[in-house]
Amino acid sequence: MKLTIIIPDNAVYKDGVVYFNIQWDGTPEKVRALQWNDTSGWIEFDDGSPNENIYELPDWANNSITAWDVENNNFIQNQSKITVIQNKAIAQGFLFSTDWVEIPSVTDISNNPHLLNKEEFLTYRAKIRVLAVTPPINEVNWEQPPSAQWSS
Repeated sequence: MKLTIIIPDNAVYKDGVVYFNIQWDGTPEKVRALQWNDTSGWIEFDDGSPNENIYELPDWANNSITAWDVENNNFIQNQSKITVIQNKAIAQGFLFSTDWVEIPSVTDISNNPHLLNKEEFLTYRAKIRVLAVTPPINEVNWEQPPSAQWSS
C-alpha cells in the first residue's frame, strides 16, 4: 500500500486515491506528513526536526486509513445511487421512445402502412421495463430498440 498523509490538509492519499478534510484521532503535535511505500516510510515534522524513518505504521496513521475507508465507502455508495438513478432514467427514456408501438392503429392490418414487427418491440420493451422497475447499480450495455418494419 502506498500512503501519504498531509496533516494541515487533513488529506489521506491511499494507493493514488485522495480524500480531503477527513478527521481521525491521535496524530502527535509537530507531525506534518507521513509517507509510506508498502513496507517502510518516514514521518515529516513541521518544527525543523529531521524525518523519522518508520518500518511500521503508527496507530494514528492506521486511524487515518480507517477514516479514508469510511470516505471511500461513502463515495462508492453514492456513485451506486447515482448510477441507479441514471439507469432508471435511461430505461424510462427507451420505453417512452417506443410507446407508440402500443397504439392499436399502428399495428392494425386494415391501415396502410402498419407495423409488421410489433412482437420484436414488445419483447424489447419487456426487457427494458425490468431495468426501469429495478435499475441495476452497474453500468448497462443498453440494447437498442428494433428497427420498425412497415407494410407497403
